[in-house]
Amino acid sequence: MVDEAEHWLLWFFGLTGWTARRAQNEIAQLRRAAESRDREFRASHLIIEGLPEDSNDHSVFQAVSQLFSTPNGETPIAITEARRLGRPREGAPEMRPRAVLVKFTSVPSKHAALKQSKALRSRSIYSDNDLTLQKREICTQKRDRFQQLKVQNMRPF
Repeated sequence: MVDEAEHWLLWFFGLTGWTARRAQNEIAQLRRAAESRDREFRASHLIIEGLPEDSNDHSVFQAVSQLFSTPNGETPIAITEARRLGRPREGAPEMRPRAVLVKFTSVPSKHAALKQSKALRSRSIYSDNDLTLQKREICTQKRDRFQQLKVQNMRPF
């Protein structure tokens, strides 16, 4: 299926004398390049689910810093930014808290945080890589397929 942007690009490339196949190949190459840049940009990001909400944005950064601190209070993992994703939810306090996007100074810092994430699961705090939309859709499809296989008493691997 051709989306509107692709339709206009095909029209433009048609004006320049390109064939439809050449234009489609160029569009696919541009999409791959954009996906690659997006993955590279998100490489040092982490998404944290289950961190209790507070009204102050500075407290989010402090709460995330405390999650990854050592027993003596030091934070060996360098965090540059931590913010909630989405609009604040109005309503019942028992609603699930919004996810937190955490940006680290480097990919090794993110990996060090991921190593500590197993200990956070006992507090119902989960962390995962910040994936692109395309990768999230693939993971969702895989998860749904694995659930179907489990219902059928089959092993996914």
